[in-house]
Amino acid sequence: RVLIGTSEEFLTGAENTKKALDAFPANAEGFKDTIWAYILVMRSEKWGGCDDWFVPSKGELDVLRKFFQSETANELGLVNPFDITWLWSSAELSAQYAWYWDCSLQAWGNLAKGYYYSVCGVRAF
Repeated sequence: RVLIGTSEEFLTGAENTKKALDAFPANAEGFKDTIWAYILVMRSEKWGGCDDWFVPSKGELDVLRKFFQSETANELGLVNPFDITWLWSSAELSAQYAWYWDCSLQAWGNLAKGYYYSVCGVRAF
């Protein structure tokens, strides 16, 4: 594994995703089972008519998590993904580890980048 220099900060997910895709090309061994491959599928299939999907940073996921805990989300009847699944962020802790949201502990954790957890593709903040 390689440290690609991502950020945890709000408004850095798109750049983090670009860095990851540049560092880990789609033809690399093991790529098809990554969150990055999933984002490329979202882009190529133009989910929602859009091709600019990215993996949010830790800061961006915090903003989404707060929204899903809001009265507005409740009134809209939205299911809070932060309560039901583990979600990867695009932010690294180190060359080996990245940040993910642990729905069981309701806290941030970090794991080896090869673990298979969910990703929440986003388009903009």
